[in-house]
Amino acid sequence: MSTAPIEETELTESRTGTQAVERAVRLLQAVAACGDAGARLTDLVSDQGLSKPTVRRLLAALIEQKLLSQNETTRRYYLGLELFSLGALAGQRLNLRRASVDALARRRLRRCPA
Repeated sequence: MSTAPIEETELTESRTGTQAVERAVRLLQAVAACGDAGARLTDLVSDQGLSKPTVRRLLAALIEQKLLSQNETTRRYYLGLELFSLGALAGQRLNLRRASVDALARRRLRRCPA
């Protein structure tokens, strides 16, 4: 039986869930930073400052959701197809094509003023 006040217990439980999400997002970002080279488990462990079992659990969950994939031969981790799908959906909502055209036009004007 816990002697901590209910509010503190709820905060700890809530923070644990948030912490797992934050760690998973940081792992996704770290894998993304490796690009086509892929990310090695040992590098992810050392860069994130987490235990190897924790990183493995998070990576397994991300693979299960297809947010990451792992090359069977090299054992390196890569961004998964589900991230592409989510990005495409976000792009539709945000009208990224139009925003990109506008940004490129502004950049061109900065480089080559008329």
